[in-house]
Amino acid sequence: MTVSVLGLGAMGTRMAQKLLDAGHTVTVWNRTSRDLTGATTADSPQAAASASDVVISMLRDDDASRSVWSHALEGVNPKTLVLEMSTLTPDRARELGSAVLEADGRFLDAPVVGTRPHVEAGILTVLVSGDPSDLEDARPVLDAFAGTVRHVGPIGTGMAAKLAVNALFAVQAGAVGEMLAALEGEGIARADAAELLASMPTASPAAARLGTMMAKGATAPNFPVELVAKDLGYAVRLIEAAGAHAHVVTGAADAFLEAEGAGFGDLDIAAIADYVASR
Repeated sequence: MTVSVLGLGAMGTRMAQKLLDAGHTVTVWNRTSRDLTGATTADSPQAAASASDVVISMLRDDDASRSVWSHALEGVNPKTLVLEMSTLTPDRARELGSAVLEADGRFLDAPVVGTRPHVEAGILTVLVSGDPSDLEDARPVLDAFAGTVRHVGPIGTGMAAKLAVNALFAVQAGAVGEMLAALEGEGIARADAAELLASMPTASPAAARLGTMMAKGATAPNFPVELVAKDLGYAVRLIEAAGAHAHVVTGAADAFLEAEGAGFGDLDIAAIADYVASR
C-alpha cells in the first residue's frame, strides 16, 4: 500500500521503518528536515497527504496536530484513510475526524499503547475508534507494527481509552517512586525495596517492572517525563469533562510537571523516582 507518515519522532520513525520493511511504499514528512532511507521525503504536509492512500499522523500534542493538519487537509483526497495515531484529546480527534470526513476522506483515531521496543518488535497495541469497515482496510498497514488491534467505539473513544491507560501507568510510576523513597528513608536499599514491593500481591506487572527500572536507574527515554506530564494533563481534562473528580490523576500530573520543570523532562517515566529522591 502507499502510506504517508507525518511526524518522524521516536515512534514515527520506527513505524515508518516497519512499514518499509513490510514492503509498503512510504512517504514521510517532518517539521525539521529528516530523511529515512527507502522512503520519499515530502516537502510539505499537504504533499505528503496527497501522495498516499493511507496517511498516518504521529505528532506530539493537540497543538502540533492542529498546526500540521491545517496544511495536510488540503492533500486529503476522496477515500484517503487518515490514521491519527498520536496521543491527543478526544475532542481533538473528533475535530480532526469531522474535517477529514468533510473532505470526503475516511478517519480513524488509533493511538498506540507501547514504546520504542514494542514498535521495533511489531507488538504495539492499537486502540482504534471509528468505522469498523475502515479498520479492516487499515489492517494491512497496522499489521506492520501492531501485535494487537482493538476497536473501541466511535471516533474519540480510542483517544479516551489511551489516556486512561497512560494515566493508570503514570499513577503507578509516581506511587512506586514515592514508596521507594520512603523505604530508603527507613534504611532499606532501593533495590531491596523494589524487590519487596514487586513480590507482594498488591503489585501489578507494570508496577513491578517500574520498580526494577527505578532500582537499576534505567532512565533512557522510552516514555519521557515531558510526554507523561502532557498525557496526564489531558487525562485530568477527560475525567473532569465526565463530571468526576480527578484527585489522584491531578496529583500525578502535578508531580510529573514538577519533574519536567526540574530538568527530568527528557528522561524516562522511571526517572520520577530520582526526582522524588532529589527533593
